Amino acid sequence: MKKTMIAMAVAGVVAAPVAMADVTIGGEMRYAVKAVDAGGDEDTTFDDAGSIMFVKGAEDLGNGMKASFFVKLTGIGAGSANTADSWVNLAGDFGSVKMGTFPTPTKTVNRMAETQVFTPASSDSAFAHTSTVDEMIAYTSPSMNGMTLTAAVIGKSEDAASADVEIDSTATNIKLAYANGPLSIAVAQLDLDGTGEDTTSFGIKYNMGDITLAMSQEDTDNSKDDTTLVSATYKMGNNVFAIQDVSGDVDGLDTATSADFEATTYAVTHSMSKRTRVYAQIKDYDNADKDAVILGLKHKF
Repeated sequence: MKKTMIAMAVAGVVAAPVAMADVTIGGEMRYAVKAVDAGGDEDTTFDDAGSIMFVKGAEDLGNGMKASFFVKLTGIGAGSANTADSWVNLAGDFGSVKMGTFPTPTKTVNRMAETQVFTPASSDSAFAHTSTVDEMIAYTSPSMNGMTLTAAVIGKSEDAASADVEIDSTATNIKLAYANGPLSIAVAQLDLDGTGEDTTSFGIKYNMGDITLAMSQEDTDNSKDDTTLVSATYKMGNNVFAIQDVSGDVDGLDTATSADFEATTYAVTHSMSKRTRVYAQIKDYDNADKDAVILGLKHKF
């Protein structure tokens, strides 16, 4: 029922461009063939690789203020649509206030080393905190010499966004970011109230023309997770070459078990036009007898 209502709402927007002239509809279809070899057991699948559709809009309120909204649907290539991001934002000289469902400040720092070359979730699953959560409100300050501060209060559990949490069990998330020309640096602190779990994330990115280098690192005290993602991309004409390495040291808090991991991905993307790209990836799991080859196609609309 919920998916049907979402589909009807999107159809209504498409059918009424005159009444909603400031609304933009877009997205990207992503499909891929994936061949996995795990210890001699081979498996080949053809799947949706994270297709999305979005609706966004903005209104100039005057006096330097602007209101905007954004709704993103995922799973459209798999035959079902689910709401991912869904928020409203009010911006002005004071900064901006955003309310709704959107990535936590910690997630934005963790994703600084990701590149558009790789398929979604190619590194996301390595981090402990990568959620897009419900019931969040975030304030972002104006830029002060390249420095911005974001403070968010999360009204649902960052680890289980579907479960309601009492107001005295919210999570708080602070992010400090600096951007100056080719250099971007950010650090975030996430406190899950009532759990004793604190997560610190750090990210840095440097762009040297056709070459971009980046690193993201996450350290979670309670669960003792420590994950590092590094990436490098090189643009040459219509092609982008990339390498990404993710490694982690995960120790169980209440058990004697631990699970260290490392995976390296090599990728190349060729842009056939401004909207259409083909790509190839090879992913090697260093701590396991496993590798994967992915061939995909992406088309924006």
